[in-house]
Amino acid sequence: MKGSNAILLSGVPGSYARYPKWMHTFENQLSLDFRTKQSNAMLLYTDDGGVRGNFYSLTIANRKLQLDFRLGDELNYLSSERPVITLRLNDVEVSDYRWHRLTLFQAWENVKLQLDDTVIFKNLNQHSFVFGNLKTNSDMFIGGVPKDTYLLGTMSSPLKRHTIPFAGGVKNLLYRLHPQGVTSPQLTESFGTRESNDDYCKPTTHLGKENYYCRNGGICYSTNEGANCDCSFTDFQGRRCEHARSDSNLSFNGQELIGYDVSNNSAAIIRFRSENITLSFKTTHGRALLYIGGDRLNYIQIALDDAAVVATSKFVGTEKRIIRIFSDYPSSRFDDDRWHTVTVFRTLTLMTLSVDNVQDEIRQYAPEIDWLVNSFAYLGGIPKDTNIPEIEVENFRGCLKKIKYEADAHLINFITLADQGYGQSIIRSAGDLTFSCSKPVTYADVFSFNSGQHYITLPKWNSVASGSLSFQLRTQELDGLILYHGSLPTAKTGHDYFAFELIDGHLFMIINLGSGYVRLQTTAEKITDGTVWHSVMLERMGRTGTVVVDNIKTDFSTPGVSANLIIEGPIYLGAVPWPRNESDFVDFHVPYPIWTANLRKGYIGCLKGVRINGISPNIASLFQEQQSDIKEGISHGCPTNMNKDFCSSSPCKNFGRCENGFNSFRCDCSVSAMEGQFCDKGIIREPEFVDFSMDNAPSLLLPKSIESEAETIECKFRSNDERSVLLDTKSIKSPDHRILLLLIKGELELHFNFEDSHHIFNWGSNLNDDRIHTMRIKRRGEKLLLFLDGKWEHNYFLPSSKIVLDIDEIAAGHSLHVTSSSHFTARANSTLGERFRGQMIKMLFNDYDVLKNVKRRSSVEDPLVKTIEIRERYKIRSRKAKYSSVTFKKPNAYAMINDERLANIGTNYRISFKFRTLSSSSVLLAFVTNSTHSRDSASLELLHGRIRYTYSFSSRIETVLSSALPDEQVLNDFKWHSVLVHQKSLGGEHYLVVDNRSTVMDSIQGHVVNLDAQLYIGHVPVDVFGSERLKDVPGFHGCISSLRIGSEYLDILKDAMETSGIVKGCQAGSYARCSSKQCLNRGKCIQKSNSIKCDCSMTTYSGERCDSPGTTYMFDSSLSAIYFEYPQSIRPSTNRDEMAIGFRTRQATAVLLSVQCNVDGDFFTVFLKNGHLHVRYNLGSRDHYVGFSDALLNDDKHHAIIIYRREANLTLYIDNREAVYYSPPGDILLSRISTEDSAEKASTCFSGDMELVTLNMQWRVTVGASFNLLHHMKRRKRDRIYDGYSGFMSGVNFNGLMILDMLAQGCSF
Repeated sequence: MKGSNAILLSGVPGSYARYPKWMHTFENQLSLDFRTKQSNAMLLYTDDGGVRGNFYSLTIANRKLQLDFRLGDELNYLSSERPVITLRLNDVEVSDYRWHRLTLFQAWENVKLQLDDTVIFKNLNQHSFVFGNLKTNSDMFIGGVPKDTYLLGTMSSPLKRHTIPFAGGVKNLLYRLHPQGVTSPQLTESFGTRESNDDYCKPTTHLGKENYYCRNGGICYSTNEGANCDCSFTDFQGRRCEHARSDSNLSFNGQELIGYDVSNNSAAIIRFRSENITLSFKTTHGRALLYIGGDRLNYIQIALDDAAVVATSKFVGTEKRIIRIFSDYPSSRFDDDRWHTVTVFRTLTLMTLSVDNVQDEIRQYAPEIDWLVNSFAYLGGIPKDTNIPEIEVENFRGCLKKIKYEADAHLINFITLADQGYGQSIIRSAGDLTFSCSKPVTYADVFSFNSGQHYITLPKWNSVASGSLSFQLRTQELDGLILYHGSLPTAKTGHDYFAFELIDGHLFMIINLGSGYVRLQTTAEKITDGTVWHSVMLERMGRTGTVVVDNIKTDFSTPGVSANLIIEGPIYLGAVPWPRNESDFVDFHVPYPIWTANLRKGYIGCLKGVRINGISPNIASLFQEQQSDIKEGISHGCPTNMNKDFCSSSPCKNFGRCENGFNSFRCDCSVSAMEGQFCDKGIIREPEFVDFSMDNAPSLLLPKSIESEAETIECKFRSNDERSVLLDTKSIKSPDHRILLLLIKGELELHFNFEDSHHIFNWGSNLNDDRIHTMRIKRRGEKLLLFLDGKWEHNYFLPSSKIVLDIDEIAAGHSLHVTSSSHFTARANSTLGERFRGQMIKMLFNDYDVLKNVKRRSSVEDPLVKTIEIRERYKIRSRKAKYSSVTFKKPNAYAMINDERLANIGTNYRISFKFRTLSSSSVLLAFVTNSTHSRDSASLELLHGRIRYTYSFSSRIETVLSSALPDEQVLNDFKWHSVLVHQKSLGGEHYLVVDNRSTVMDSIQGHVVNLDAQLYIGHVPVDVFGSERLKDVPGFHGCISSLRIGSEYLDILKDAMETSGIVKGCQAGSYARCSSKQCLNRGKCIQKSNSIKCDCSMTTYSGERCDSPGTTYMFDSSLSAIYFEYPQSIRPSTNRDEMAIGFRTRQATAVLLSVQCNVDGDFFTVFLKNGHLHVRYNLGSRDHYVGFSDALLNDDKHHAIIIYRREANLTLYIDNREAVYYSPPGDILLSRISTEDSAEKASTCFSGDMELVTLNMQWRVTVGASFNLLHHMKRRKRDRIYDGYSGFMSGVNFNGLMILDMLAQGCSF
């Protein structure tokens, strides 16, 4: 495309080209060439930054060029209101894809618009013709206006932000710049520009049928990367609009409305010649306002009146024009809870109303009006202060979707506006709008967070440039993470995150836009009184914003230049996925300015009224979806007894101090010698402690390195030693970072080492008196509090600008550093080598129990072994072994190690490693001996998803099996699992520890391990002597890592004498992995070793991703059916059934599937009745009946029915709706014998309240009809086939019988 500064715009949503500001003088001219095929689009926009409301806007409207502009100021204007001037060149159509030359000229009161050879003039009747100030004017935008309000904040005509982007070419742009003068400007920024004019959206033809790139009504655009789809006005999302969306609907419950209003800004009112409103609704209420738009004197209204759709058009000085359309359904009503589509088209002379393809029109006449105008539009209701006396319609109750308003070049998607109604935005919203279509939930969005360790995830906050967030809280807990929203840090974008947390009863907001964080205390007084609800609201625009807590406002501004909050992850409410215990590794990063994350203190209290950009995220439904993860940690509602004094009954014993908390109390045992919930642990027996005179000093390697600005350390100890180390920390990344706590001559001495500063604090005396003392350190940023025996001793402020500590390891009772420090005093350096001698009852660091694994009554393993393990973990971590994992690529792959490190295994019998695999049974490792003197051997193998450990010596073979995992989990789930085998020094029993679950082989006590053997890993070749027992066990296929024999870690590849079929690293990660998005429509993802497979059997769909309809048959006769009969010898009796049925019909009453049994009275039928789904079945005791009346399913749309029966209980899934659960009340379930006389036995069994649970002797499964009338309330005799089905049926599955597939494949039934 030849020409000066030529650009090609794709027209994708949000596309634009940005140029420098237009410098205005007394004479101003702008010119450009353009070509396009579009009938409506934004061509050019610039304004004065909203100072005086001046702007220039060039649009293509109905194939004609239109100029809207405003000049001057109110000081010298002759009339009361300065209008927007609109000029349209009606003689030239510009959508012919030819080059057109445009020139705009303005000198004083004269304005000229020229297109090719056609000219139009306008003389302005005003005294001032100023446009604006070069400092405040906006840049020049070609082809569109940025959606990002930070790129273009305040606009003189804000509805121009919602216009159709220009698709086509622009060149030879020319106007005056400062200081260059009239010249061709340089492009400064663009989005959606193209390098070529290639059309990637042309449909392809396959078997005579045109296939379009975008599916489900998506609009295709050609970009540099190929075809791109705009799914804005569909119910779908994804690259090709192929995935169903959950946020395409809006729910209204009678208090909600959404819209915009620019009535107070005359520059913002838009003028046009035609408008089109399209929306889809469903409701059960016959009178409601759907839409109203216009201004006070001229408007268009769409409403429901007595369940008919009514469109009303009103112009000033004329009577209303009304069109009314009734439903063509038998009910003749539109309040039938079905989706209906409404389209209204209006010009100055005509209005057309179309409802579900039924259309009517009416002529109208407005001689004094040249333009249609629009200054407001509302959906679902209208604000009370809007002065239109004729409008007296109730607010809408129901659901709306696909809401589109078109006015020439303007295009407004009301769904995307719904979360923008905050601050000074022109968007207005009210009520509890939610992105869903569901009836009001049973529970309100009020929740109690009970544990401080559970959380709810919400959808991401759509607040790149601006946004709002609000909630209300009520609690008595001083510390807790309320909300966190963050992204992973990158070198390019920095780290964007946002959080609210409570610290010491005050609310803090933390925000980082990528160029520096702000930590803001938003309260002057504590808000943790627990008596009242406290409201919190945040509004942000770019780098600035405000936080309002109980009507007290606090402003903030973020540092640096970044002004966008770019986060793709979810919002975490109540907590985040931090490590739950000392051995729990969680790869979730939370930045150090959020103190409660490292403290692992989640929110405990009540929360309600969460609004994200003014919209309720519908937490109640999200809570139900995440119930299995939340369990009892979060519950509905807020306790009524929060003000109760739980301490009035003195529940804490032995001088423990009681503190009221959220719905409970806690006992502070720091002044007591006892421990436990009530400070009473130790009355019957002494509390658990570590005796440092007997045990080696413990250390704790944190599950993940932390950067910390806040710590809580608590230690309860007893000693008579003069000098000793109580606690020390160490960091790999920052060796100078350290927390050191010493006991010197009965006094506590605390050292904080930061990167460039060192601080020393002392408190207490005579603490080496061999009595129990409790020490507590509490640091929150620069503030340091020191406690002793339950009393606050000192309060300090650290005078350092850098207060972040890096910590990897924590030691109790000894130092982790071998050298002294120049920062320490002489007495401190002389104490570093002194181990603690005495007893420790407690050592907690941010609630990590440093002593947990070495307590005296630990039953898992020797404390010495655990201490060595921690140190070895630290050594390995310091070495950062890169290739400790190997992959066994084929079932007979193996490695053989015969090393001197195996020779002394009897003195330190310990084997540990990690693995992951999909093989349910295989050899993991085996010690095989070829010696005739020693017959000891050992092996570890997978057996049906569990670990089997075998040890043999002499003629004995001892075997143990690892404990079963909960919820039928197995170890061959392609996740990493750890295995440890060791012999206890006292007693000699062997321990098998799998993922921290222990199994003891105590039948081998007293035997000294004597493994003079070779170690085979993964497989034992058949020609190896001594391998007979394992010859039928499959070889291992998967990954093994971190192999340790005795105290040495082995590199399998380097240390092996023989290898076959193994490679470096765990390569299984390069293959496809199962995830929730891999299989559609409830398909079950099956992980294989190098691929995945979708099980679509219970979906009614087929295809690789369960995305294609299953085998489909059309039933077109009331006397037709498909049935399967079991052979007489194998007629099953089941107490569990599962079935899937896909169907599409307009028939109101019909049988979908029926099961006929040989036992009198037993049956199972799924059927439609009056358009609603019903399930009726009898298992020998009585009829069970389940009905679904929330929706009519005979709407000629595809529906998928999934049913699971477990005994008499039934679960029903319909499409993506919530499950329907049925369980007979208060019955005793009894499995039944399947015999011919079972009916007689059933009647005997049912004489009490016994419930039979077996569907006996199933004979015939029928699709599309029933051979009996057992499912009817009133049974009658009729034809042989009853309630025949008419419509389409697909993917039918009954207990694995794919009946339609079997028929299609020619199977004989």
